[in-house]
Amino acid sequence: MTSGIRHPMRPKPPRQGEIFYTRFVPSVGQYLSFRCASLSPKPVAYNGPSSSTSSLNLPKQHQPTTSLSSLPTHISVAAVADLTPPSPLAEPQDTSAMTDLQLLNKWMNIDRVSKFWGVSGTQDVQETFLRNNLTSKHSFPAIGLWDGKPFGYFEIYWVKEDILGKHLGNEVRDYDRGVHVLVGEDEFRGKNRVKCWITGLAHWAFVQDYRTNAVVLEPRVDNER
Repeated sequence: MTSGIRHPMRPKPPRQGEIFYTRFVPSVGQYLSFRCASLSPKPVAYNGPSSSTSSLNLPKQHQPTTSLSSLPTHISVAAVADLTPPSPLAEPQDTSAMTDLQLLNKWMNIDRVSKFWGVSGTQDVQETFLRNNLTSKHSFPAIGLWDGKPFGYFEIYWVKEDILGKHLGNEVRDYDRGVHVLVGEDEFRGKNRVKCWITGLAHWAFVQDYRTNAVVLEPRVDNER
């Protein structure tokens, strides 16, 4: 029982820093990945594939306009990321060289993000926020990456135990999933990118547990976009 809601026992979420989904997206010529968020004081190193390090030739019709010309054999295989210190040559705002707390501090203090999430302020505020979400029983926090570069924060939850489940009532099944989203990097905003990551998350949810019947995304009523 969670907050008065009867539900099945849930499998444990991925470990902190663990990549749980990766796939190549031909329309943008990059790899989309998701990993569990981490409280590590060091940046989480990305050891997955990128468009500049692939190893098998792509069919000509799927080659992007970038220099990408190959696809690795280990696509869609989850991997556990190592934790390594940032490169001394990395730029301060290079998201791949930032800890997850630094990422959240940057993103949550963007006006358009703060309006809907309400977690702006010092890094201590985001640490409490992330720590609570990592210990949640009905959801887990994730970081989205394009070619290993973090671009946004996601919360993947079981709808039945979420406040949304109270509104959907009997329409919610035991293994339905929901997603909360923020895209923090402007270069990765836009409808084309949205279609990529939302279908990627749905793909993961349906494959991760075949009892999942639906995946929902519920924008706030005053989110006009």
